[in-house]
Amino acid sequence: ERPLLDFHELFLGLISESLCSFESDVFIKFSGGEQLAGSCFSIGGSDAGKDACWITKGFEDFFKGTVGYPIIICNGRFDWLAYE
Repeated sequence: ERPLLDFHELFLGLISESLCSFESDVFIKFSGGEQLAGSCFSIGGSDAGKDACWITKGFEDFFKGTVGYPIIICNGRFDWLAYE
């Protein structure tokens, strides 16, 4: 089993579909509910592809060890939610 963020194309497809279908930013929260600076990211707008690439690249080393599991991914209105 591998995390969703290990598959850039799949992750980008999820983001693109969500942005198109729900017209709401996608949020990625690392380290569960912990209030850690730099543990929550949003993706939306014209830079979605670039932002998704940056997230998957940073995930390789958990942003230099500053964040961890669990990872929660959802859109801004909570129409859907993914939990790893």
